[in-house]
Amino acid sequence: MMTLKLNQFSRNFSFLDLFSSQISAQELNILIQSQTDRFLLIDVRSQSEYEQDHIPQAVLIPLTEIEPGKGIEQIQLALRGRRLIAYCTVGKRSQKAFCLLKSAGISGLNLKGGIRAWHRLVESAQAKA
Repeated sequence: MMTLKLNQFSRNFSFLDLFSSQISAQELNILIQSQTDRFLLIDVRSQSEYEQDHIPQAVLIPLTEIEPGKGIEQIQLALRGRRLIAYCTVGKRSQKAFCLLKSAGISGLNLKGGIRAWHRLVESAQAKA
């Protein structure tokens, strides 16, 4: 019989969390267009990925800063009652970030499909224009 050891990530992760706390690119676009400041959008990718391209209003807080805790403190200070929305390329790093943030008492939404889904939305909107 094989036994599995749970690490910090898997203890805080529920398979249902993947689907229950997501926002679509269309929903995020509506939030951005409404010019509301009720959310904090963070990009958990690397500095170079962010510099190459990012979603409007996104703040860079890489997963590599969230993992040791420095990024968690940054997010706590920046939230000020706002709802957290995070993204990466396809959603894996931002989901991992949320598992770490959950341990610190922070919840939020993950952009379903990441920046790739965002680009599909933007590109399809440009094609229609």
